[in-house]
Amino acid sequence: MKRSLILCVMVLVALVGFSADNNTAAATEVSITLAPDATVRIPIRLWCLDFDKPFPAAIDGTITRPSDAALLALQAALARGATESDSYQTQLAIWRATDGAFHDVAGAGHVLAEQIYSDSLKLSVSPVPTNTLELAVSQGSLKVTIENLKAVSDAAHPELLPYSGTADLVVQNTSSQNVTFIPLDGMVFKPASGTNEQTTIAHLDSTKAPLDLPPTGVNILQNVWGQSLALLLLALGASVLGFGMWTRSAGKDSTEVALK
Repeated sequence: MKRSLILCVMVLVALVGFSADNNTAAATEVSITLAPDATVRIPIRLWCLDFDKPFPAAIDGTITRPSDAALLALQAALARGATESDSYQTQLAIWRATDGAFHDVAGAGHVLAEQIYSDSLKLSVSPVPTNTLELAVSQGSLKVTIENLKAVSDAAHPELLPYSGTADLVVQNTSSQNVTFIPLDGMVFKPASGTNEQTTIAHLDSTKAPLDLPPTGVNILQNVWGQSLALLLLALGASVLGFGMWTRSAGKDSTEVALK
């Protein structure tokens, strides 16, 4: 009985470990480690922070933080899946958080945008990690360039000028040692032209392929090893438990034969 209890605990620990790793892998924050001279390409989606300005032809690689209101509106939209399901309502919510108006220029209404904005008012800004991409760039450890910047037209409202876009955030380690950083949702980029185009707020683009991390991207490897270890414990516990049950069954049969 005692041995069976221990084996059941082993199986339970394995299941909990596997579940915990899955939850960790689903987190929005991605920790990346780059070796000296290594480069990583990160797909991002950008949204307008300046109503009635054109989408930028190029953006500066300098990263700044958004206002709390804009950041929370973006997080609320991401939580609802609106960044993928309804880009127009997502943009209206971000404008509402930024300058106080929905700017429903398409005349489509703003019911979902109101819900997103209402959700954002219930959120609070989390403490900023100490190893953000923004900080590493400001310290000179990493260099950021923007490639493949592309404005995305609203298929549901083709008469509108583009208010969102996609790009690749290319990060290079310019230091002589490994650098670990987190590219946070809510990064703000200024237009390269100055103030005549949109300032944009960005988040990691979940619709694109997973990050193509170099071998030093140990965060992904740690998740894989964690899940593998959990599965190994689960298999080991189940095998030993099954062997124990078979042994007891065989012993019982032998006893019955002996009695006969």
